[in-house]
Amino acid sequence: MNHTFKVQWEEKTNSSALPCRKSTQVQATSMMEAKAKVRSRINISVKVSNMVAFKVR
Repeated sequence: MNHTFKVQWEEKTNSSALPCRKSTQVQATSMMEAKAKVRSRINISVKVSNMVAFKVR
């Protein structure tokens, strides 16, 4: 059964001084799947940190 998860993370590229906080909503069966879906959409050269997923009502 799919649920809606909101995923938040920080992105940092080599050229940026500070990380950029981003968020999105995805449909997934678990928090781990939601994080994996978002990570697969992000460019591989971008450093991702502080990724958090939580269930939306």
